Amino acid sequence: MGIEIHIFLRGVHQVEVQQKRIKPFNSTFFYNFLFFSTFWN
Repeated sequence: MGIEIHIFLRGVHQVEVQQKRIKPFNSTFFYNFLFFSTFWN
């Protein structure tokens, strides 16, 4: 299960990097990380 979470977070991070090319700062990844970290724990 941990591997799936790692792959998912990697995919979200790649999307976030692409969004940072347009926006200087985006807290979507931060909130998603908090949500999933609290959800899986």
